[in-house]
Amino acid sequence: ARQANRQLDIIKNRIYEIYQNLLNQDIEIVTAKGIRDEYIGVNKSRKLILEMFEEHNLTMERLVGKEFSFRTLQRY
Repeated sequence: ARQANRQLDIIKNRIYEIYQNLLNQDIEIVTAKGIRDEYIGVNKSRKLILEMFEEHNLTMERLVGKEFSFRTLQRY
C-alpha cells in the first residue's frame, strides 16, 4: 500500500509540474486533454521530429561545398 501511495504521489506531482509548465507557456486555456497529452508524450514526438529535420537541414547547409552540393540541399 505504501508503494502504491508513493507512485500516486509521484504521478500527482508530475501532473502538477506539467500544469505549471503549461501555465508558464502562456497557453490561454489549460485543459485536462492537454495535460494528459503532455504526460503521455503525445506532443513531444511531433516536436522532436520537427527538431530533427531542422537540425538535419542546418547540417546540410553547413556541408554545402564540402560534402554535398547546393542541388542536394535543395532536394531536402
